Amino acid sequence: MTQKIYICPFSGKVFGDNTDPNPQDAIYNWVSNGPENKERIDGMKVKRFFVSEDPEVIKNYIQKRREPITKIVFSSGVTGKLFNSKKAVIDDFEKNQLKAIGLVDVPGQKRFTIEEHFLSFIQEQLDDSKISGFVDEMSKHDAFKTHVERWSEENQ
Repeated sequence: MTQKIYICPFSGKVFGDNTDPNPQDAIYNWVSNGPENKERIDGMKVKRFFVSEDPEVIKNYIQKRREPITKIVFSSGVTGKLFNSKKAVIDDFEKNQLKAIGLVDVPGQKRFTIEEHFLSFIQEQLDDSKISGFVDEMSKHDAFKTHVERWSEENQ
């Protein structure tokens, strides 16, 4: 709560006792360095200012602060850009980070090796009868029928 204010008579600048660590020094520096101060006594700038402890005068100098602007924004974790909606973040990600590539262009997986006991397990479990049974079951469903036909054409 402001108890005392210091007012510059030239510019109207006000310093409060709770807005500055040392308001009397601040107003003195302001008055002595301000370009609005044209008063001179013996060639020296006049360093006068007004002091008020009247609550009504103090209340007239208090300005209401503006309401802060609040807005929800979304940030891209990849680029750090700000967006106004989640959909815009997803659209930007799809546009700039994802691209369609054909299966031929996918890098080979030859740099990885399968452990020996896992490889032997796969070879034991995958035999022709199990694979053909799996393909027959898939061909019974309409969603997989075209794919099964392509596989059978490639194998012949």
